[in-house]
Amino acid sequence: MITKKRSCYILLLSCFFMLVNSCSTKKKSWISRQYHNTTARYNGYYNGSESIKYGIKKIHNSFVDDYSTVLPVFRTGNLKKAKSTLPYMDKAIQKGSIVIQKHSIKIRGKEYCRWIDDNYLMVGKAYFYKGEFDEAAKTFSFITEEYKKSLISHEAYLWLSRCYIEKGDYVSAEAILMDLNNNKFFPKQLKKDYEIINADLYIRQNNYPLAKTALIQCLKKYKLGKDKGRLNYIAAQIYQYNEDYKEAAKHYAQVLKSNAEYIMVFNSKMNLALCSDKSSADSDKMRKELVKMSKDDKNIDYLDQIYYTIAQMDISNQDTILAKENYLNSTVYSVSNESQKALSFLELAKIDFAQADFISSQLYYDSTIYFMSEDFRLYKPTLVRYLILTDLVNNLKTIQLQDSLISLALMPQKERDAIIKGIINKEVEKERIEKEKEILKRQNLYEGNTNRNRNEQFGNNTSGGKWYFYNPATLSFGLSEFRKKWGKRKLEDDWRRKNRKATVIAEEDSSALETPTTNNTKDPSFYLKQLPSTSEDFLLSREKIANAYYEAAIIYRHDLLEINKSNEMFNKILRLVDIDSLFFPMTYYNLYLNYSLQENSEKLNLAKSTLLKNFSKSVYAKILEDPDYLQKISLSNNNNDSAFEEVFVNYKGREYNSVLEATKEIKNNEHKDRYRFIRAVSMINMGDTVGSINTLAEVAKAEDPNLASHARKLLDIVRDPTSVNESNRRAIEKTPYKINHNSQHLVMFILPKEGVDISYLKTLISDFNTKNYSTRIFEINAMMIGLDMHLLMVKYFEGKDKSLKYHEDIMFSTEVTNELHKTEHYILPITTDNFQEFYVNKDLEGYSKFFKEKYIDKN
Repeated sequence: MITKKRSCYILLLSCFFMLVNSCSTKKKSWISRQYHNTTARYNGYYNGSESIKYGIKKIHNSFVDDYSTVLPVFRTGNLKKAKSTLPYMDKAIQKGSIVIQKHSIKIRGKEYCRWIDDNYLMVGKAYFYKGEFDEAAKTFSFITEEYKKSLISHEAYLWLSRCYIEKGDYVSAEAILMDLNNNKFFPKQLKKDYEIINADLYIRQNNYPLAKTALIQCLKKYKLGKDKGRLNYIAAQIYQYNEDYKEAAKHYAQVLKSNAEYIMVFNSKMNLALCSDKSSADSDKMRKELVKMSKDDKNIDYLDQIYYTIAQMDISNQDTILAKENYLNSTVYSVSNESQKALSFLELAKIDFAQADFISSQLYYDSTIYFMSEDFRLYKPTLVRYLILTDLVNNLKTIQLQDSLISLALMPQKERDAIIKGIINKEVEKERIEKEKEILKRQNLYEGNTNRNRNEQFGNNTSGGKWYFYNPATLSFGLSEFRKKWGKRKLEDDWRRKNRKATVIAEEDSSALETPTTNNTKDPSFYLKQLPSTSEDFLLSREKIANAYYEAAIIYRHDLLEINKSNEMFNKILRLVDIDSLFFPMTYYNLYLNYSLQENSEKLNLAKSTLLKNFSKSVYAKILEDPDYLQKISLSNNNNDSAFEEVFVNYKGREYNSVLEATKEIKNNEHKDRYRFIRAVSMINMGDTVGSINTLAEVAKAEDPNLASHARKLLDIVRDPTSVNESNRRAIEKTPYKINHNSQHLVMFILPKEGVDISYLKTLISDFNTKNYSTRIFEINAMMIGLDMHLLMVKYFEGKDKSLKYHEDIMFSTEVTNELHKTEHYILPITTDNFQEFYVNKDLEGYSKFFKEKYIDKN
């Protein structure tokens, strides 16, 4: 019995040692391969892949689409900022790395564990979603070299192109995608991913026609599941932007049939309404449908978009009154969607601007800028318009204020006191209403805390018995009140403490400076002190009015192209009395310019004759008599100082020692900065760069902005002369290309698009490389140069000699040359630096000439 047990132990122990021995990564036995394949797949790869799935889900859940612009293809956002997903991706990288280290069975260059390449790809994806695109690109590049002509190699190329897209290197991404498209062996099952990535590339470049083609290819050929709704929506947006409303409506209808999320379905309905034929009965039907949607409780968060869409339909029907009403409703019901609120205010601003109601328009532009994000596509032009109108409105307000102050000051004392008393009464009433509101708020808060019945107490006062969070008007008002007090604040802990110190100091300072007699709006002396009393005060007020009229007139002409409004402002200046006489000649001159633009010869001649008759000695009269007068007077002013003229003559004559001697001590006069400037330039010519830097730094602070700008530019050049050296080199050598024979090279094959099988040629070149350069690994890429030329690149070579050697060797390859000689072609080695210049300018002729002169003739 003991012998039998002993035999069993020995047998089990033997099996154990055999199993352990067979699991070595140095052997390729069946047991070893099965063990490592199973462990690599169901331990490391499975757990790592699941971790990536959780991370991606987290990215998608945190991503918010901006439906006011074309949606991105992938819902990833800025991956470099996706910190919450880092643990998931790090876990995947760790799992994959352990599998590769412990389970790779690589014997004599062949891998016998089938899951190693999958783990490499998983690691690359994890780096990608971490936002570490360089590390991801290295991993994907390794896969493409290590597992050539395999399915996973093509998949790695697709991920590599995504890395380049995220980095903004669209040229490299396009080269890879074009290469895959021309590859006859590219797997059909990956064609869908290829088209989607292609669409992503074109959308990021705002190349919507090509993006649309890629999207349509996907939608026609492949079952895309849950992605189909998104791709249909993007295609519809592109058609809508191109004003192809019929096709846009078709794709929006497809979104409604898909299992897209509600917000996408909702936006599709909004855009379907806008794409409907305005002249058909469908327009009224759509409008009724939108009104019906506005009464549905589940659309309460989207009321701002519903009213915005209705307003857009009103604009199409040229009903601006109803449109303004609905845009205003949109702003009232917009609680958290600031992009939509900004768009609604922008449309209101545009309506008033088109109707030349610039004061009202400026108020709406002000609200637009407040709610619009600085990275929004319409922010910059909106800001420019806002600043112009703000400048105009400020001048109009100045006119109104000064007119009122003068009128009030000239009134009999009784009338003046009565008006001031009325203003004070309004202030008191306003303060009373504010206090009542504050008391009411506190009372509601107290009752809410006591009875825990906010729904009834607050709702009865604000929203007809409904809970106040369901009342968008109340929420919008609350948000505005909050921002007036606190500004824009993130939803975060201790939000009130941010910049608290500065706030407290500001409050203390303001309270310390405040005096009851000057800032108390309920004190008559507050208003009386603002009134002009002396003749100097009245003159100052009238000149403020004249200056505001002038500034407004210039804005109307130059920025708003409202010439009649400009004329109105200028003519009001002429009706003012007791102002500086200098206002009149410049006013007549500007009226002359305005009438010239309007081609009103009668008024033009009247303005001109008045100016020449009454203000003949003015600069403006002399400009009309002599168009070159300004140029002459400018030259005269530059030479007023005879001492400066003498120094300047020496400088022009390149007598730099004389200049330096004369400018040792610079007097504090109108030419001091010009003296310093020519002294600095003289120092540069004499080789004293240190002295010139110090002197130019002083000139950079000059009052004359042009001189200061020149000094700053020259200072940059002195500190870093590479840019000017490069310009000089280009001018002398008459070529943008640099000679650097020791730098990294690549070899270009340039052929026409028609009549060339670029994939076959790549295969021939790859075979040539394998046969003749077996110890080297070359990268071969194909792309388009222009619309009708193929560019095939073999890279990289260390220096000119090796690239020329390759150039010569390939000319002896019968297989390659037979294919090349079927059409016109070029084979040109080029440095990587020169390639950038070449590709941007598509300069085949210029570089061919450079290559012949610098490589062939000199070789």
